[in-house]
Amino acid sequence: MTYVLLFAVLAVMRTAQAVSAKHSSSLIQDNRTLLHAGGFSNIVSALVALVALIVANDFSCDAFTVLTAAACGLCITLATLTQYVSLRQSTIALNTMFGTASMLLPSIAGIFLFCETMSVWQWAGLVLFIAAAYFLICASSKEKAKMTWKGFLLLLGVFAFNGLSSLLQKYFAVEQGEAANATFFNFLCFAINGVLFYVITGVYCLAKREKFSLLPPKLMVWNGVQAAAVFAVGLLITVMAATLSSAVLFTVSGVIMLLANALVGAIGFKEKFTVFSVCGIVLSIAAAVCANIV
Repeated sequence: MTYVLLFAVLAVMRTAQAVSAKHSSSLIQDNRTLLHAGGFSNIVSALVALVALIVANDFSCDAFTVLTAAACGLCITLATLTQYVSLRQSTIALNTMFGTASMLLPSIAGIFLFCETMSVWQWAGLVLFIAAAYFLICASSKEKAKMTWKGFLLLLGVFAFNGLSSLLQKYFAVEQGEAANATFFNFLCFAINGVLFYVITGVYCLAKREKFSLLPPKLMVWNGVQAAAVFAVGLLITVMAATLSSAVLFTVSGVIMLLANALVGAIGFKEKFTVFSVCGIVLSIAAAVCANIV
């Protein structure tokens, strides 16, 4: 029952993230703003985490927490930048597909690193999840896929860095157990990611000789909402990772993300349902069901 409640809250946060991300993306017109927005949202996520730490009055941490959070923050930064560069070599659909498929990495690694087991049904759930992602991506993309060796290597980077960030969350939660301070872990992760993004933004502005300026107020608001939702999602996943198997956690959370994006696009932004999108939604639900059959 506890997991059902946590996943319900996760669904609400994923919906808020999807809505705010849709609005934010429509307000970003250039590369400088894109990088600036990335730094801003991560700093806001870190500030939300800091408020939670102050309220809980729990700043407990150790070297392991700091190191894993730093590594996770670095992986998220590298995943974002790799995807950004990869978009110049391949399509949005391919990037999204490889980013979504990255959940295979922590699910399979859990078998070897955390002695987790996966039933035939859970393997089927992983396959159905990837198939669902494929259909939903096809429904939202009209671009023709194009591939080069450089593009393929960048896509592998998107897959690897996204997967490693999820794996580090799981590793931290499992190793720390009940002593894990998930809020502090996420605070460090977002703070490090935010600082890295602002350093990259500054370098970009210097290289392009562009003036650094504040984000438009409307973008700051939507980015702030997105940042708060992202923090909640990160915290929930880290908390559940301590006791829930990787196959269930990352499959179900991935399904929630796919459904939230599809339904927000259809209901809130008048995106039409197609055969592909309906198939994707049905397969997503099937994947979530299979992931919970042991």
